[in-house]
Amino acid sequence: MKPGNFKIVTATIVSLAFLSQPLAMHSVSHSLAAAATVQPQVVKLTNNSYVTLRDVQFLNQTDGKTISFSLAYTNNEAYDLDLRDYWVKLRNKEGRTFSVNVSELDKNQTTIPSKSAKYITYYAKADSATETTELSFQVIKWDFNVAGFERNLGTIQPGLAETGETQPYSAKVMLYQSTKIRSALKQYSVSQDQTNMYLTMSFLVENVGYRSTDINKMKFFVQSSSSSVFDVTSGDLSKIMLQPSERKIITLYATVPKSLANQKMSLKVADSNETLNLPIGGFALPNVSTAEPAKIGETKPIFISEQPVQTSLIKAFASTNGEVTDLSFSFTLENVGNAVATVPEMEFYVKTEGNIYYPVSFNKSTLESLLPKIKKTVTLSAQIPSSLSEGNSTLLIQFKNEPGKYFPLANYHIQTTGEQTSANTLYTEDQLQVELQSVVRTSSTNNDYLVFDFIVNNPSDGSKQLPLLKGAVTIGGAEGELLELQKIDKVTFLSSKGSVRYRVYVPVEFSTSASVVSFALQEGQEETNLKQVGKFQNVRIQQPATVGSTDKYEISTVGNKAEVTVKSTAIYTGEEYDYFYAELVYQNKETWIASAQNIEGYLQVDGRNLPVDFTKVEQKIFPEGKTLLSAITRIPKSYNKAEAKFIIGQSANQETLPGAIGQPVAIELKAENIIQTESDFTEILFGEYLLNLESFSPTLKGDFDGYSFEGMNLNFFYDLFKVEEYENTYTDHKLLIEFVDFENETTIYSKELTFDPKSTTGTYLKEGENIRKTIYFEDSNIMSKLSHRKYWINVYHVYKDQQFKIASKDLIW
Repeated sequence: MKPGNFKIVTATIVSLAFLSQPLAMHSVSHSLAAAATVQPQVVKLTNNSYVTLRDVQFLNQTDGKTISFSLAYTNNEAYDLDLRDYWVKLRNKEGRTFSVNVSELDKNQTTIPSKSAKYITYYAKADSATETTELSFQVIKWDFNVAGFERNLGTIQPGLAETGETQPYSAKVMLYQSTKIRSALKQYSVSQDQTNMYLTMSFLVENVGYRSTDINKMKFFVQSSSSSVFDVTSGDLSKIMLQPSERKIITLYATVPKSLANQKMSLKVADSNETLNLPIGGFALPNVSTAEPAKIGETKPIFISEQPVQTSLIKAFASTNGEVTDLSFSFTLENVGNAVATVPEMEFYVKTEGNIYYPVSFNKSTLESLLPKIKKTVTLSAQIPSSLSEGNSTLLIQFKNEPGKYFPLANYHIQTTGEQTSANTLYTEDQLQVELQSVVRTSSTNNDYLVFDFIVNNPSDGSKQLPLLKGAVTIGGAEGELLELQKIDKVTFLSSKGSVRYRVYVPVEFSTSASVVSFALQEGQEETNLKQVGKFQNVRIQQPATVGSTDKYEISTVGNKAEVTVKSTAIYTGEEYDYFYAELVYQNKETWIASAQNIEGYLQVDGRNLPVDFTKVEQKIFPEGKTLLSAITRIPKSYNKAEAKFIIGQSANQETLPGAIGQPVAIELKAENIIQTESDFTEILFGEYLLNLESFSPTLKGDFDGYSFEGMNLNFFYDLFKVEEYENTYTDHKLLIEFVDFENETTIYSKELTFDPKSTTGTYLKEGENIRKTIYFEDSNIMSKLSHRKYWINVYHVYKDQQFKIASKDLIW
């Protein structure tokens, strides 16, 4: 032992397993395996104990160079080895000695138990010019029997295995807080401006020891070959507790002057306390020029929230308009890890010639997180001057490290293929297929409409949010205003392999003449953050499809599925105008009680379009339930009615889009639809009823002896049956019976009859067979107005104050 007036040096043991074979236990370490290959130098302490140099690291600091190293002590003796008997001296090639200290963690370790091995970490302060490869490590034993009390046991000259930095993307085991931590640089990205380079590094920390440890005392630096040292930002490491066999990826950021771009750099890892940054590992950084951008379609791995993410720029489109080039990108991210990756604040930029950066817009809400094994596609859009070539540009991803500071993550070469255009299919940022199914021109009172129908398909295996779509139509080179596409299916999300329909109505002037249009589709909610999806080019404008009067008109809108059939159409002759009247049956095809989709339309006759007034259905309809719709319009007598068409469709919002209809069809009306008044009172079809009238018998009412009369009773029998059940009432329709004297045609008496059972006027026609009905016409002068020979009975359908003569017959008193 050394004399009592000597300062006792103590040491702390770094946590290692107590195994009898000291070097074999470190086979997990890339650096230790390399050391074993080159036969590390051994200094014998006793016959069966020895020491080897494990690792030498250095870090430049304000007070010089901090050098750290670990000695591996192996004791194969049958007794414990007292470390207080031994020491190590550090010298440079000129023989200068540097003061050596035991690390804070190891300073209380004093023995190496029998048949075991331990690492002890030391450090020293040296001048900045000292190179680790020029150092020598002299192992001594305190011995009172020799001069100076120091007996030289041997000297170790470190080689590359002990002093070299770990090559990029290779692993190294570091001793941190008595625990072995396997680490590696997994990813490295660099961007630069006129002054600085901005480094982003993804760094692996894996606990290959036997107990848990936090890494809040781990600190990082970037060191250049000219001995410059720069702080590295690592975020809050206090929240990371590494369990045995657990691994995490941490993201590191550093800012380095651009003037050092040609120097070699390394990432230094230190075990830090209040007074000392003890270097424990060094990792060479790739040369700045080696960070080549990924090509179109090429996969580039990155790390987000410790999860490996495969990224790719799969599509790039360019469209030049004057001095501006619009760029649109489809960018994919797939979390190939096993946990959700929370995406920090992210920015994209287009870097052009001359290192000019242009911001890229995208929907940030779509990139809040990445679920495992699910690929997400994001649409990006940017603008650059048309004088710059997008082919010489790159797309950069940057993450926000701290307020106002963004650091690079990856870069991609931009190779455009022109604007995404199609006759009928485009793709959104979420890889939804948008199909333009049709563009149909319809008419209304104030203007025409171009009705665009789209269907959005989700081809993926997972559900997706509904896209927010807008667009503008171009007719004859003139682009219209931006309009929002309206979702017409009642769905709240887009299921796997599902679809949803959208529609937009574009008003155009009656005089607008065009056979084809283009439609620029955009995505997003705020007009300042819209992304170009693409353009539907040269789409042909269609007229409403013509169907037969017996064909069913299907409404396939989810939530409003229905069938509409035409029950009857007719053109009635009037005195001043002729009248078109139609009855349609609306049947609910949903499996639940649903609101009816209102039907609107117009009559196309003699080259003119006349608006038609339809029944509005307010109540909900049972599944398979039916309602009866009535439609009416008047027609000038001068119009040629031989080849008319009845156009119907689904009503749009009539407050904002008056007269607009979706999914229109045209029902042909042939000459036989022009009604000739029936001369028979049997089987008159009237709405939901079938009506028979017979046995008309007019009788005067009054004093026959005094030849004084008050009026006339018109007696008849009728049958009234419901031939179809509808869920709405028919009370707004009436029947008018008119009596006309055959010889004196100015003598006319009439009475309206109602189908409303709540009527209190006595004119209610109840259902039944062979019912006697009397209607009374009051006129004290009636006797002088009648010929008492023949008379006409006319039957009218009354709707919306219009009378349609449906039957007429002359009878004898």
